[in-house]
Amino acid sequence: MNTIEDVIIEILSRLPVKSLLRFKSVCKTWQTLIDDSYFAQKHLEQSQRGPANGRRNFIFLEDGKLHSLDYESWLLLQDHIELPKIVCKHDYLPKLFAWSSHSFLGSCNGLVCIKTANKGFDLLLVNPCTRTYTKLVTNRLVVEPPGVDYCVLGTTFGFGYDAKIKDYKLVSITCIDSVLDCTNQPGFSQVNVLTIGTNTWRRLSNVPYNVGLLAGELVTGALHWIDNYKKLLICFDVEEEEFKVVSLNQIYDDEVYVVEIAELGGYLSLICYLLGKRRGVEVWSMKEYGVEGSLTKMFSIDSRRLSSGYLLRHVRDIKPLCILKNNEGILLKTEENLVLYEPKGNRYQHFHKVSLSLSILVPYRESLINLEKKIVRPCSDLELLQ
Repeated sequence: MNTIEDVIIEILSRLPVKSLLRFKSVCKTWQTLIDDSYFAQKHLEQSQRGPANGRRNFIFLEDGKLHSLDYESWLLLQDHIELPKIVCKHDYLPKLFAWSSHSFLGSCNGLVCIKTANKGFDLLLVNPCTRTYTKLVTNRLVVEPPGVDYCVLGTTFGFGYDAKIKDYKLVSITCIDSVLDCTNQPGFSQVNVLTIGTNTWRRLSNVPYNVGLLAGELVTGALHWIDNYKKLLICFDVEEEEFKVVSLNQIYDDEVYVVEIAELGGYLSLICYLLGKRRGVEVWSMKEYGVEGSLTKMFSIDSRRLSSGYLLRHVRDIKPLCILKNNEGILLKTEENLVLYEPKGNRYQHFHKVSLSLSILVPYRESLINLEKKIVRPCSDLELLQ
């Protein structure tokens, strides 16, 4: 038989994160409960079972400061609310974060992984909802010199969760290619994995792929990249730490410029950027994970319909962000606008009130998840003054 406390936990676990953070001030018992890691995990699992699979926001950087955008509220109230009113500034992060060179490495269970660079680089894990962050170890990440016949093209990352050991992992992939085209030595990538709980990097075997420099996309417990040269989907199982590949010959043709990945509508989706007569974007969803034959074209977006008031300089300025319920439309980001495309009626709705420099929008789901107290800590007043 459930006790009153059990009933309270069940009710609270179904509430939005913002409400729970306010309810911490109701009494010490509620504060202790909401701060508890077991409750945080229960709340996360409850939200993932919900109809919306957890409330989704977007995070972005403007003027060297982190901001988050409550896009669901904006979509509902776009005619009655100004965008800045649903943008939250995350000014609790230390001043060192405001560096010009940065990149988002992915998000998982409400945690956003960010790389900042000045002299060397730093890796941060941020929970925008609980306003906490941690700095990850970087000095033990070693890339072995590839030899005189090779050069390092760059390093990309992917961030995910290992449900088997109940810990988070950060994957580093350094792409290496031959110096001369005439060499018979193929390119390869060095792979390292950081297990957050142990704070240690481990070297895995090299892989014969060039995954590019975009961060890995986390879908169904695996991280994904595209090898556009070999027309392959590269999948890394976070639990097993193994790679597998899926051929993408079905979607490539002479007008496909490049393919990127996104998680849209709960499916692994491929964003095909097209040149030529079909200049624009095609969105394909993999209805059965890992099966090329299950790829289904969901949307075809004409780039000429997006150039409202300015010149769309490149087709890759178009970034699909999310699919609305029942596939009623898709929210897009262009260089200067947010655009809602509704295939029924082939209608494009431009939101000209957007004035923020939304160069990179990264989705994350609201959660109470934090790491152990020895790693996660709130920003102190001293850090803000440094």
